Amino acid sequence: MPSHFSRPARRRSRPPSPPRILPRVLPWAPLSVVDDLIDAETVGPEHQPWQYRTEEAERRYLMARLVPDQVTDEQARALDWPEKRRRDAFLAGAEPLPSTGDVYDLLERVADGDASVLKELEGRLPRDLVSRLRRLQDGVAVGSWEQDIWEDRGLWRLIFSLWEPKAVVNPARSPLHALMALRQAYDLICRNDLARASSQIEKLVSFEAADPAYKAEALNFRAYTLLLQEELDAAAIVLEDIRNAHELAEANLRLVRQRRAIPRNDRPPASNPYLELGLPHGSPSWEARYRDLRREHAHDVDMSARLNSAMKRIRDAERDENWSGFFVLPLDQGLFELPDEVPVTLVPPLAPLKRRTVPHSPENLTLVRQRAVADLLPHLLNAPRRPDRNDRMHTR
Repeated sequence: MPSHFSRPARRRSRPPSPPRILPRVLPWAPLSVVDDLIDAETVGPEHQPWQYRTEEAERRYLMARLVPDQVTDEQARALDWPEKRRRDAFLAGAEPLPSTGDVYDLLERVADGDASVLKELEGRLPRDLVSRLRRLQDGVAVGSWEQDIWEDRGLWRLIFSLWEPKAVVNPARSPLHALMALRQAYDLICRNDLARASSQIEKLVSFEAADPAYKAEALNFRAYTLLLQEELDAAAIVLEDIRNAHELAEANLRLVRQRRAIPRNDRPPASNPYLELGLPHGSPSWEARYRDLRREHAHDVDMSARLNSAMKRIRDAERDENWSGFFVLPLDQGLFELPDEVPVTLVPPLAPLKRRTVPHSPENLTLVRQRAVADLLPHLLNAPRRPDRNDRMHTR
């Protein structure tokens, strides 16, 4: 018979232990024999073999082998079971155990938005989770995911690293889309792509169910684009609606009013120079960013002029310690942060603890035979004698 049929055939031919026998065997059988029964699928979680053991170490060991999810952190430490402790620490977002190159290392990188490990991760995940990961990647092409995907906020960094919207994002589709719409509007402003930025901002402003803080950011974005076009009356009206939402909105309104009082030809540049460099207002890393952009656009005369102007304006503000001439956005940088969570829906189920006893131990099997003989002999001796076939023949 072919070898690949041998093991299943042996399992099918193994007679199951009657349920009434197991309670008599499990309390005294050597632990390796119980492990043999578990490996043979004769004993399973439904038999709760740990309930029959008197030693706590054996009880937690058998639970780890059959019902790993019921093992507590304290029991896992007593078992010296790093796989469970590593998994629990990952799910809790706690300080992880030393890196072991396992699946959780890859999941940590996915949680940080590193898409380069996806192929390797697929090789470590069960089939259903591989399918989930591929559904996530398939959704990137159209910017759409089922609810069970976007509800796992630990996947957002990965999605944002893969997804580059080509069109206006509808913030009403999900909380994930709302955040992407907000970040997309901000990125387009920083790229000085005002036409696309305005389209995205209008979609944000028309989102009726938006959180008030999101609405305030969208309106502040709109006011900034109006400022860049010198539509100061319209910008002031927009800012009037959110002046009480954030102190920076009040400061932006004052700036617009002051600018409106200055003759048009005498007004300083309207843009925020930090945004010209693609940075949040007041970013301390502006000089490094400026140098990088200058190298990148060394042959672009217009871009170089814009960068130099932004650099000079920031240096003047730092010298005078006065940034009041800059329109500030975003109002609250925290709204733009991606969730710092773990992708719980990609974490594979906890594998049972691997066997730690020696299979088919001769000493333990001898003990079982002796115990079986001791148990069976009284029954055999006391059983009523049944006549065999020859006896029946003689009685006729």
